[in-house]
Amino acid sequence: MRRAPGTGSITRLDESRYWARMSDVRRTSLGVFATEDDANRILDAARDLVARGEFLDPVASTMRAYGARVLDARELDGVRGIDQERSRWSAHLLDAPFIDMRIADIRPATIQNWLDSLRTKQARGVIRCRDGVEHRELGRTISRTTRGHARKLLVAILDQAVTDGLIPENPARKVRLPRNLRRGEKARSREYLYLLLCEIDALLSCEAIEETLRIEYAIRIYEALRPGEAAGLRGRCVLLDNATPELIVERSYDEAVKDDESRRIPLLPVAVRALRRLREIRPWGPDDLVFPARDGGMRKPDDDTGWADKKTAKGLYAGNKTKAGITRHVTLYALRHTGGTHLAAGSWGHRWSIEEVRKFMGHSSVSVTQKYIDAAETLHAAAAATTGPAEGGKHWLPAAPITLDVPPVSAENTCIPSAPAAIRTRDPRLRRPSLYPG
Repeated sequence: MRRAPGTGSITRLDESRYWARMSDVRRTSLGVFATEDDANRILDAARDLVARGEFLDPVASTMRAYGARVLDARELDGVRGIDQERSRWSAHLLDAPFIDMRIADIRPATIQNWLDSLRTKQARGVIRCRDGVEHRELGRTISRTTRGHARKLLVAILDQAVTDGLIPENPARKVRLPRNLRRGEKARSREYLYLLLCEIDALLSCEAIEETLRIEYAIRIYEALRPGEAAGLRGRCVLLDNATPELIVERSYDEAVKDDESRRIPLLPVAVRALRRLREIRPWGPDDLVFPARDGGMRKPDDDTGWADKKTAKGLYAGNKTKAGITRHVTLYALRHTGGTHLAAGSWGHRWSIEEVRKFMGHSSVSVTQKYIDAAETLHAAAAATTGPAEGGKHWLPAAPITLDVPPVSAENTCIPSAPAAIRTRDPRLRRPSLYPG
């Protein structure tokens, strides 16, 4: 397989594959051949063409040109999902750093750097609006699944290059899909873990969202319920008519709550008003679900109540989050984070201690609760003067105060600094003596 210096080289890849390359500076590949004689014959022919100035590099075409030809060929072959492949090609590969490189020059390190950069790439979608459709960023990075599809398409294109004899092996198969960024590595700040006060008010006053769903969102926020706890909440667990209204959290969907420990949590005044309004709209019995699915049954874990945008064949339909004007990446589970963060920050009056937040949210350890304390530190100090949605607004919360059998409190006092009997509002009309009675 040794040839005279300056006449090219042949590398044996296995028993039936021989890689022929020129001896120029770029070590131009002539392809992979079944026998050594075929590789020698091609090398000799290429040397004659070079001598006459007629040599044409068989892999001089770039990834841009070659990839387009491969997609055309796959469409003619009737490959299923070709439309999705073309969409991934235009969205993720056309701006890749190797798109204008020669096929033979693409190395695994270049592909790895490209995949790493996709972890911070912003996702874009089509939002339907009154004037038609609008292309805009969705406030989040593209998912790991999307990155995997982009890598899979690149692997398919380079596999075809191997079949065509342009390269001896596929460099993309040597590259692994990077893991998702960890919490400390994410570019977005901790504020993305919860809703801001203005976003809470926008969500609960959005008339484009069904009133019963807005009430459910309010309970998930102000009572910091997990999705399963809200889905499994029964009428007997809502004690609205007690002297101190409270919830009994005992089920997560159809199973016992986390750590098999039910808990009783006091209802904030806003939550009391919301649940009383829900009982007027949709009365429930002791065994009825308070927040059922549309079919009347229990919500499933993948039921997001219409929170996120939905991608269909006709485009991207705006979810309830988008309808409320919330453009940041905030998941439905973040409603629970919202409650914990604002309680720890004192956004609704009294600033709760870490132990109070832990007990209210049902955490097994204060180390779990610490993230809410950390997030609360980023809130502006002026947020502590906010007591929740303003009375008399457009949303369903009634302006009339709740009457509680409590001793009169001086209006000059702003809060009672004791714990756990500390008060969570600066409004003296809504104060009550204890958060955790008995």
